[in-house]
Amino acid sequence: AITYHRDLRSQASVSSQLEKVPGIGSKRRLALLKAFGSVDAIRAASVDELVAVPGMSRAAAEAIKENL
Repeated sequence: AITYHRDLRSQASVSSQLEKVPGIGSKRRLALLKAFGSVDAIRAASVDELVAVPGMSRAAAEAIKENL
């Protein structure tokens, strides 16, 4: 139960930063986290690397770079 609660808490802290980005919903957020593993890795990625993630558009990738 403790591990489950810690997992929920850590997921909430990661997804809250991505939720602030306009145009990024739950499916894109999950795809980004699967592809890069962390918000720091997403922040360090280029726009072209973000567009390569399935379901991402160039406009959404540019919005991520502007907001993170």
